[in-house]
Amino acid sequence: MVNVEVTVENVGAASRNANLRVRLIDDTGVVSGEAQVPVTVAAVAKSTVTCEVKLSHPKLWSPADPELYRAEVAIESAKKVEDVARLQIGVRKVAVDAEGGLRINGEPLKLQGGCVHHDNGILESACIPRAEERRVETLKESGYNAIRTSHNPPSRDFLDACDRLGMVVIDEVFDCWEKGNKNPQDYHLYFKDWWQRDMEAMIIRDRNHPSVVFWSIGNEINERGATRDRDWQGAACGCAQTGPDAAGDGGNLRIMGSRGQEVGRYAAGVHLSGRGWLQLHVEGVREGPRKVHRARDDGHGVFPKRGVPELDGG
Repeated sequence: MVNVEVTVENVGAASRNANLRVRLIDDTGVVSGEAQVPVTVAAVAKSTVTCEVKLSHPKLWSPADPELYRAEVAIESAKKVEDVARLQIGVRKVAVDAEGGLRINGEPLKLQGGCVHHDNGILESACIPRAEERRVETLKESGYNAIRTSHNPPSRDFLDACDRLGMVVIDEVFDCWEKGNKNPQDYHLYFKDWWQRDMEAMIIRDRNHPSVVFWSIGNEINERGATRDRDWQGAACGCAQTGPDAAGDGGNLRIMGSRGQEVGRYAAGVHLSGRGWLQLHVEGVREGPRKVHRARDDGHGVFPKRGVPELDGG
């Protein structure tokens, strides 16, 4: 069963009754599931409804076999289609714990990848769909099966390519919080007023992508362990929740912190505690790989049931 949650907006001056129809179409054009539900929206208001669509034999998305469906959502009133939206979705089950690691559809998966920044070399930061797709193709051909977006929301075209090509994504939203020490004109100037709106906008935009398996709320964050750290994690949990039947806490919700050596101070509020680029590449080079693995093992000692991934840079 696929639960499709839809928010319908009525901009008119009178209440409206309508019918919400959802169809799930596979890659051959066959309608694999269809359902409808009535909806009433007050004047100048919004209403959110859930439509349950049954898939008898779903084709599951995975990095090895990235099956996708096209969801068509139509609003009908007086036997007329008032509006329609279409998007690609995938069906998969994600589970992760310290004992079994990451599993997609019950199959263990070891992530092999790195951090990928938003720009396309000499094309700079402009989002060109084919350039985004080519980048994912090249990484896939090089042996990657996972990407951590560094260190801000990626483009829609980039995530679309990850969906189609079977690339697991750690979707990262911030490079700093309130304490900016990397750039005097950084996001810390706006964080206090904008963090919640920006984070929720990113998660709501990206949460239908089957490639997005983890959310990261920060890279090399100075405030790790602070009281407000929990507030930011809680806000991410609220808008990433994808249904009671999803694996783990909130479907594809796996919140990642930064700098795993601080795991004892703050990880009780984080689903996964990640190690950032700084530790892996500075401490790892200076003191050798045992430093990195000891930090990971210390994290498991404090929270034996929680995963502590090591995040590479690139």
